[in-house]
Amino acid sequence: QVVNRRQPVCQQLLCAKQVSTPTRLPIDGATWILEEVDGQPLIDGNYATLTIDGSYFGGFDGCNSFGGRHESGQPVVKRSGQISVPPFAMTAAGCPTPEILDHADRYLEAMMQQATARVVDDRLHIVDPSGKVALVFVKQRPLAGRPVELAGTSWRLLDEDATYGDGVTTLVFLHPWAAVGTTACRDYQIGYTASNGSMRVPSTGMAGSTEPCSGDAERRETRFVEDLGWANEYSLQQVDESEQMVVRTSRGKTLTFEPINARSGALFDQSWQLIRFLEARSDGSSMRRLTDRDPEAGADITATFSGTEVEGALGCHSYALRRARDGGTSMIGPDGEMDMEAASLSTENSCDNGAVITRQQQQYLDLLASAEQYHVFEDRLVVVAVSGDALMFQSTTAKTETTTHGDFFSQLSPEERECLGPDITSGRDIFAMLTTNLTTGTEALRCLSAENQFLLYMGNAAGPEELNEDTHRCIWNSMAQLLGLDDLQAHPPTESDLMGQMMTMMVAMPLYCAATHQPALEPDELGFEEDEAGYIVCAIDAAGGREAWIRMLMENGTGFHVFLQAEGTCGEPTPRP
Repeated sequence: QVVNRRQPVCQQLLCAKQVSTPTRLPIDGATWILEEVDGQPLIDGNYATLTIDGSYFGGFDGCNSFGGRHESGQPVVKRSGQISVPPFAMTAAGCPTPEILDHADRYLEAMMQQATARVVDDRLHIVDPSGKVALVFVKQRPLAGRPVELAGTSWRLLDEDATYGDGVTTLVFLHPWAAVGTTACRDYQIGYTASNGSMRVPSTGMAGSTEPCSGDAERRETRFVEDLGWANEYSLQQVDESEQMVVRTSRGKTLTFEPINARSGALFDQSWQLIRFLEARSDGSSMRRLTDRDPEAGADITATFSGTEVEGALGCHSYALRRARDGGTSMIGPDGEMDMEAASLSTENSCDNGAVITRQQQQYLDLLASAEQYHVFEDRLVVVAVSGDALMFQSTTAKTETTTHGDFFSQLSPEERECLGPDITSGRDIFAMLTTNLTTGTEALRCLSAENQFLLYMGNAAGPEELNEDTHRCIWNSMAQLLGLDDLQAHPPTESDLMGQMMTMMVAMPLYCAATHQPALEPDELGFEEDEAGYIVCAIDAAGGREAWIRMLMENGTGFHVFLQAEGTCGEPTPRP
């Protein structure tokens, strides 16, 4: 006769006898998933856990999380297996169904009645005083992968079945204790702790209006933040050739994220509107959290960024933070770092009513002046100050790329694209690197042919004044290489001549590239005004051809044009870039 191990006779006799001698498998430190209650499997949709670690006792009963420890330090489970449950705190969430509530009540009741713990294979049995197995847990396998430092990382939720909404959901860890993100509807922020793969989220909050959201979208975003709030452990896993962060919750949910590889030029590509102050606050314990505060009505705070300055509006005022001449490296780096220490602040009052800068606007300037990092994700920018406070912006500019010959990036060769790597998706990305970090920018520039280097340089909006001296020389050498002018490549221009020569080349090179890259285009076809186009044609003829003209420009800078004007050869005006 086959005896079902879940029949009462097994529960009362065989199983009790089997668990009478504990094995050497540890109980402490593991997470145990509830499998049976009084010999019956858990009903569908129920999920409960138990964690015992020395004096700590905690878990999830199917409805609420609980946890506490013996202040004396005595273990929850003694060597004999006897369980001593310490005082514990518990959340007050409702249960999904009455049946799950019944299981939750029975779970905690069984743990509290002088029970004994025994490990059998990979199962943990909780035995009541009569010898009956009241609860059976199975040991949860730890997450594959490895824990990582989360502060400073940015992630995008992988949600193919749109469980949490149709839009993009992000998670950005600003600090070792706080993170923010976006959902399909609103923004949110969380307080968290993470160490050695363990994660806890004791506080969550939503920000923004639900007015543009449907009821379904609001419910789905709320579900995501609630599920994230039950986070229990996390790890970084390698999937094919990419990395993913996996978060497992106390309720048995698994959230999977992919990294956000923010383009280095994303900060500079756009104009930004301040939508929220994120203020670091302490709740009286060692735990810090971010609280959000909206800008005052009419504050109208905006910002645009470059490698050497930040400027924008404070209502009817304007402001600028500029790097001092001896300020050293760029204020804003390509990898999320900011250094405003050497910047000087200037403001201008354009208010008709003589209004002064408000207290909140001044707070904004103070935080911006002490910024140390930034994060760009979706249409959001968060600037984090040394104090831990942060400023959240929303983009007001659609991303565009302007080039002389259409879409620059689409005409790169497969080899050039592979060399640039997956994080560079536009000419703007390379140009932003050149204005902030010469080493990485030059490495990217060297991926391109000499001709494409100049299509990039001439086609983007940033002018020569935004580039540092070493970058000018890099471009100069590439021009000499393109034209085969080895003598000029060996003798780069002096520092005093750089500006005039580069501004002149802004006119010369589109013509040269147009003539060599595709069927020749005349100056007027490249967007020059009629008088400018006529001047360029005349100057080319006077020099003896396009290549001779470019050589004269490189050797003489604007001097060649001044000579032509003095002679009255080509008239006015000097072409402007």
